[in-house]
Amino acid sequence: MTTNRKWLDAKTVVNAARRGILSHGLDRDPDVASAIQSEPPPIPLLVECLDRPHTAYYLVPWTLTEGVAFVAEVDASSGALLGATTLRKPAPSFFLSPEDALNRAAQTQPRTELGKPRLVWRPCRESTHRTRPFYSIRTGDAILFVDMNGSVHAQLAPLGKGGELLPPEEDTRKKGAELL
Repeated sequence: MTTNRKWLDAKTVVNAARRGILSHGLDRDPDVASAIQSEPPPIPLLVECLDRPHTAYYLVPWTLTEGVAFVAEVDASSGALLGATTLRKPAPSFFLSPEDALNRAAQTQPRTELGKPRLVWRPCRESTHRTRPFYSIRTGDAILFVDMNGSVHAQLAPLGKGGELLPPEEDTRKKGAELL
């Protein structure tokens, strides 16, 4: 599901996130206020939505000296703040790097040529929140999904109605390659 759509640039996304945080009063949280006043966040992470074609969002991690304090979610085309997640305590590393994702995938697929990792997300058993996307990595005719903890999945299990987990007999998972 690669798209050629032009998304907002990193500087615009960071500014939009800051405006959204301030306009929603999220800076009342001392960690959030401190983080948005510090250095600009690293480059926002573009995540493509598997459940909504031609839709994407950015994750903007804001840090304190101890690590990531909160993550803003920004619509990739409009710049609207979609949400923000604060962490109880700053995390030194909240996102897996593309290189680490490739290394994890290579451990499960030795002697296989791996494609370039890209961030994707859809609600599933493996991740019910947009701040926990997956790296999608093509391996010949299949796709592997590597989550932010480094676990490798050959497919993503759907959720049932209302977000409940489907019992195994009703789980109609599609192979990873069919999702993209």
